[in-house]
Amino acid sequence: MSAEQNKVAVRWSMKATQQKGWNDLQASNEAFEGNGAEIFHFKDGKIKEAWTIFDALTPALKLGMVEPVQQPPSKV
Repeated sequence: MSAEQNKVAVRWSMKATQQKGWNDLQASNEAFEGNGAEIFHFKDGKIKEAWTIFDALTPALKLGMVEPVQQPPSKV
């Protein structure tokens, strides 16, 4: 966590297990991890704005929500 003037930045990580289905994806009970960051802008002691940065691709790949893209072999 870092703070300067009226902004606070927080880096976080999570560990979770998919225990319920989502859309057409059945529950897998698969463990996964994720990372992200939040930046909060405060005014008068309250959050005025918040920005979220989150790596959603890594958990989505782990849970089979998306398929990895295969690069064609190089012709060099």
